[in-house]
Amino acid sequence: MTGSEPDNWIAPDYRPGLVSVIIPTYNRADLISETLDRVGRQTYRPIEMIVIDDGSEDGTVEIIKEWKRRFCNGALSLVYVRQNNLGAGAARNRGLKLSKGEYIQFLDSDDLLHAEKIERSVNLARAQGASVAVAHVARFSSASQNPPNLVASPAYRPNRSDPTRSPYYSVLRWDGPIPLYLRAILNKVGPFREDIRFGEGAEFVVRVKLSGAQIVYIPHVLYFYRIGSSNALTRSGPGQWVVNQLRLLEASASLLRKAGITDRHEWRKLTRDAVKTAYRAYIYTERGDETREALILAKNFATAWSRSASTILRLPTAFLLSVMTTRHLLRRISGRLPGATER
Repeated sequence: MTGSEPDNWIAPDYRPGLVSVIIPTYNRADLISETLDRVGRQTYRPIEMIVIDDGSEDGTVEIIKEWKRRFCNGALSLVYVRQNNLGAGAARNRGLKLSKGEYIQFLDSDDLLHAEKIERSVNLARAQGASVAVAHVARFSSASQNPPNLVASPAYRPNRSDPTRSPYYSVLRWDGPIPLYLRAILNKVGPFREDIRFGEGAEFVVRVKLSGAQIVYIPHVLYFYRIGSSNALTRSGPGQWVVNQLRLLEASASLLRKAGITDRHEWRKLTRDAVKTAYRAYIYTERGDETREALILAKNFATAWSRSASTILRLPTAFLLSVMTTRHLLRRISGRLPGATER
């Protein structure tokens, strides 16, 4: 799937009030119970949980089935489906096709929801007639001495600036799985890209914003993103990260052009991202083809907002790469070398 499917790619009929929580998972025998527990403790009902197992080999299925036997009832159900390892996008799409909820909540299988996440999101979306309700996110580590308190009143965190400010489309201020979505808007937006194995949420968010959906923001921390866990569906090496990043940049630019978005701030952001991708491709993977491709994208993006930037990026590739190498060495000396992979 490429995200271009027509309306009704998922069944438009739904059960009023039902929230479908879609959880892709892969080799999460050590964490999946905690994730399911936090859905089961939601203050909202009814909820259906749809777990799409992307080819686990570590006993994840036994844990999920035992959890279902012990905790599911009429107001809380769980559907388990196993598929070949196709990636998070494919898993989410399959979960959407199986879902019956009026609202959809995505959840990565190593992340956690605050107990009030769904209730607060549904209430605000209904009160304001919104299609998307976005909450704040906090990061945590399994090794942390201060794990998140998911029962106490959620931490208040006001928006520090206007979330609609420019660049609006090309800056990922929230990831695809974070919000609660109205089913109808997902039908309009279309499926997650399955040809992008990780980072697909960034392109999906651009489509959500371009759809004209009314988006409301909840000034509380309600989603907890786990860092440092292994076996993520979206994790890969630096080489695959570069390839996926190129696809994401091309897809985002195509969406903005199709929508007639000419804001220079958007194209400047895409230009910077393309240059960073070229930098990582050259330094971390020594992939010449991907490096040149990223620089070509940067040049194309720069023509939309700055003649001087476009001119600089038209300098010989060898010169640009030497500048990147020098910058890399200086950043290594200063101890500010960035990581090569992202989730």
